[in-house]
Amino acid sequence: MHSRPDRRGRPCFEGLLICGAGVAGPSHAVFRPGRSIAAAGAAAAAASSAAATTAAQRRPRGGEVQIITFGVENLDEQLLERCWEWRGGGSKIQFPDDDLQAALNRSAPDVGIVDVLVDARCFPDPEAMQYCKHTGHHYGIITRICQHRNFGRWLNSVRARIGEAAAVSAARGDAGPAGPSLTIGVYCRSGKHRSVAAAIILQHVLCRDGWDCRDPRHLSAPRWSSCCKGQCSECRNPSQEVQKQLQDTLDKMAPPRFDLSPGPLCLAGKPSACSGMLRWWPAGARPL
Repeated sequence: MHSRPDRRGRPCFEGLLICGAGVAGPSHAVFRPGRSIAAAGAAAAAASSAAATTAAQRRPRGGEVQIITFGVENLDEQLLERCWEWRGGGSKIQFPDDDLQAALNRSAPDVGIVDVLVDARCFPDPEAMQYCKHTGHHYGIITRICQHRNFGRWLNSVRARIGEAAAVSAARGDAGPAGPSLTIGVYCRSGKHRSVAAAIILQHVLCRDGWDCRDPRHLSAPRWSSCCKGQCSECRNPSQEVQKQLQDTLDKMAPPRFDLSPGPLCLAGKPSACSGMLRWWPAGARPL
């Protein structure tokens, strides 16, 4: 930075001033010809205040998630009829999100608007017949989904969609002081195996990503038949194997598209213990 007199002979400065680490706001201020140090300092302070305001607007914190599960053949009569008419039934038919939301409005109106609908039918596993008498709570089903060839791509897609839904919620003004409250719907054919296991996995992942995630709600549970309904000892008391598998899954995850402050890992089925906080930004935006 150098000085030179103005037209009245007063010293003025020109150049770049690097501020100390203890100064709040921008780490530098630009001094233009004819500008006093006081004026440049005031401009830097204004820029700092504007930057802080922008940061507060772009990165709200917190958020709650409710996960629901259902089966396209075990929720609503209209969906079931369409599955019967489709070659391949409920395993193959593709439903627009609007049709699934309409079915949820008919069968479970208290659920409200679902922000993200997730298809868990992308984990075909014909060798898992030994688990048919159980629900997706069983450690064997959870482990096989985590190890499935489609799992990594599926999980990355779901996490990205949740981030976009959170940004949309914040832009709408739906977010309260603690952040947005999102509802995620996970579905498969019967709503008994893949959707249940995927929801449990997703609950652990979202806790790791900083969300306060409640226990999943299984809408098709009243129609579960020919199985333990999640009440056998193997389903009710997860072994150390499933805990290890979930930990391995979390360790291998790519960094989320969120700016996260540290929080404890929730692996005990108690999402209330997860106090990590979440900050997000819309797709394509750069973090401050």
